[in-house]
Amino acid sequence: MSDAPQTEQKSEPSLIVLAAILSADPEMPISGERSVDCSVLWRHYSTARDAAELAGDGEKAAVYNLLGGVCTMGLQAGEPLKPFTPLMAWATGSSPTPLTYRGKQSLVFGELAAEVAHPALKARLADLAWVNTKQHEAARLAIESYIECVRRLLAGKAEMRSHRNEASGPRALDLLRRASVLQRQIGWGGGRTDDLVSLAKKVRQRAMKREDVFGFVRASDLELDFQTTRAAILAKAAEAFAVSRAAAGDEDGSEQLWRLTARAYSRADRKVDADRALVQVAERLVETADRMAKSPMHETHWLEQAIATLRRVRGTNARRADLQARLVRKQGDIADFMAPISSSTDISEIVEGTKAQLGGKELADALLIYAVQSRSPAVADLRREAEESIGRSPFGSLFASVIYDETFKPTSRTPPAGDFASPPNEANIRVQIIQHEQMRRGLVVAGQIEPGRYQIVFDHAPDELVLTTLAAMSPFVPPHHEALFGRGFAHFFNGDFIEAAHLLVPQLENSLRYVLNAADVDTTRLKSDLTQSSATLSTLLNPSGEWRKPLEDLIGDAVMFEIENLFDHQAGPTLRHRMAHGLLHQWVFGGRDAIYACWFIYRLCIEQLTPHADEVRRRLRSLT
Repeated sequence: MSDAPQTEQKSEPSLIVLAAILSADPEMPISGERSVDCSVLWRHYSTARDAAELAGDGEKAAVYNLLGGVCTMGLQAGEPLKPFTPLMAWATGSSPTPLTYRGKQSLVFGELAAEVAHPALKARLADLAWVNTKQHEAARLAIESYIECVRRLLAGKAEMRSHRNEASGPRALDLLRRASVLQRQIGWGGGRTDDLVSLAKKVRQRAMKREDVFGFVRASDLELDFQTTRAAILAKAAEAFAVSRAAAGDEDGSEQLWRLTARAYSRADRKVDADRALVQVAERLVETADRMAKSPMHETHWLEQAIATLRRVRGTNARRADLQARLVRKQGDIADFMAPISSSTDISEIVEGTKAQLGGKELADALLIYAVQSRSPAVADLRREAEESIGRSPFGSLFASVIYDETFKPTSRTPPAGDFASPPNEANIRVQIIQHEQMRRGLVVAGQIEPGRYQIVFDHAPDELVLTTLAAMSPFVPPHHEALFGRGFAHFFNGDFIEAAHLLVPQLENSLRYVLNAADVDTTRLKSDLTQSSATLSTLLNPSGEWRKPLEDLIGDAVMFEIENLFDHQAGPTLRHRMAHGLLHQWVFGGRDAIYACWFIYRLCIEQLTPHADEVRRRLRSLT
């Protein structure tokens, strides 16, 4: 019970005044706590709340519940307009958000922030007061408190979650980034601007001294975003670091450092140097392709990433031609390797991990296990079950089957099969399959997808950077689309299903084309006016069309059948069509079909990475 998140009520919670909070000794549960991570403070307040309830002290329990709710929220440091997200979200509500405490309670938070000593609690209270009341004094207090948190981390006097005390860690740098955002909102150049500039530089220099590549990149990105250091100086430092890490055999680290170098030189308007750095990025991507040589689909994915990077650089035609020739040679091998990935790849170790649930797994393993929670049923099995169901209830086939949308307009009509002696026609069987699939999706969502999502968020709270990095590894994600998938996955894990679906569902069509193109299958159509267009989703899924069979060969007939039933067939949810034309009501996105669709796209992207679990662990560990 102590770790259960406080839930958001539909009515505004009762106001707890400052005197009542102070009389409950609000910092007693966190006294002596070194952590400046609010997720750690939340657990202390949850325990204290439960103890107060058992002791019959309702006033203390209410205060600790309030402060615990404040600490449950996740910080989105890079989102000025929506800096806090709920720990958990579901179709009918969520754990606390800033709106939970709007009005007078936020004014009380501003007063309370001036009274408490713990810098993380002070920063959270003051920040919420600023978000809801826009009082500049609250913003200034939040900035000072965030700065104090980072200073303690640099001095070794504080730590983040999991006892990590590096000021260059992602959660620690989020504190510094949020302070910088606040300073910009109330006036960059004044207040604590000089302290923020100095701290960012110290964190970057400390990371370089510790050979913490990703900490160095994160701190440098912060400095570039807020222009606190000359871009040319950052570029030279990043380039020197990249050379040293490459010499040490750090492939991932050197790639990220060269990316940073290119960005910094570009910001400094030094195109020649930026292009030189991009060439190095491309070569690091080729090295990754070399490590994936046993999997043609993954090798071609990284080769395409390298070629796409080189297209931004003049004078690389010869190198691009070499890589393109290698790409074409490998494309011919894809079909032979893709079918085993979708049907018989040995993932027994991960499946066994699923049986032991997701709790206690490291982030990379949890994300991979989550992608294989459910598989697409075999088409033959679905057909047999549908025929048996029709046989058990023959009266249903005597009448036309009509599917209605939310406005009660008929969107699909299936004619009756005939008399009892007539076998069910294909249309009746398909409708029955789709109905069975809707029930299966409901069970999967309730029994696996949602509990799994809760567990991963509770244990790891993966951020957009982690999920974008994961998406970039997938051969299902086209180059320069990884940020769209990463943000969609981040919204999905946070329970923002409206945003997740609108980001992910439109990407499905292009990803299917990308998979075909990677296998050297052309997906363009020449129209009568001699212009060209790309094959649409309905065209790609057409059972009698030229692209359905190649797709089934590449990713499996069961997967393609499920894609058609979920996204395109008129008797099904037709999520893609209805979303594209604005036909979905807001409540649809909290339902089983939309949640399943978001997870299903996550699965299509991530399940193919399971044979490369070691590579996934290596890349994600450097981020987390």
